[in-house]
Amino acid sequence: MTEHQPGGEGGRLPSFLMIGAQECGTESLYWSLARHPKVVPAVRKEVHFFDRHFARGLAWYQEQFPSAVAGVITGEASPYYLFHPHVPERVRSAIPDARLIAILRDPVDRALHHFEHNRKKGHIDVDSFAACLDQEAEQFPAAAQRLLKEPLLNDHIHRHYSYIARGCYIDHLLQWERFFPRERFLILQAEAVFADPGPALATVVEFLGLPPCPELSFEDLDEREHDVLDRALRHRLQDFFRPFNRRLFDHIGREFDWD
Repeated sequence: MTEHQPGGEGGRLPSFLMIGAQECGTESLYWSLARHPKVVPAVRKEVHFFDRHFARGLAWYQEQFPSAVAGVITGEASPYYLFHPHVPERVRSAIPDARLIAILRDPVDRALHHFEHNRKKGHIDVDSFAACLDQEAEQFPAAAQRLLKEPLLNDHIHRHYSYIARGCYIDHLLQWERFFPRERFLILQAEAVFADPGPALATVVEFLGLPPCPELSFEDLDEREHDVLDRALRHRLQDFFRPFNRRLFDHIGREFDWD
């Protein structure tokens, strides 16, 4: 069995999770980090155990990771984790020592990229971002209530019609901090990671307690052409997110240039 094969009975739990946010660069960062000689990836980047596959049990989750090797760590990146209301408590129960990485993009751009992703994957039946926002306003609140009542539910609306809801980052982080101390989190600004990935990768490596690896390279895996958002709609969304962003910046003690 090679280190990149599932671990079977010898599999172990990960030491780090990239918990989100969706459409913020988790895939690029994860596979860049996986090039570190002391990191071995999971069978797939997005295992989605703590949100979509929790009913399969912890033994199934362990099978998604390589067998333990001294001095080598493993982890996964499932960007629904940050947003799913039941995930923090589940992670705390299974991996109480986990290190948690969150990458956050301007929530307006994140919402637009989310729409483009859904359109490409066929998750939605409309071709207008504005119409999708209307659908979210109409359908998401009920989906959120369903998931609270049925923790094992895989709710299509909650996953895909959450363009605005997922961008209220501070609320999701505070939910996670009910179960993990703040020092377990590394919060990265997606725009800074893409603009100058070297320092970001070094920060992640240090956060995970790994030896420095200056030769790590970063590849932006998002090759899509992105839509141009209507100016009036962008301003409306910026106004909506501004108080959430302000609370986030005050909480983490850093400012991101999202306006």
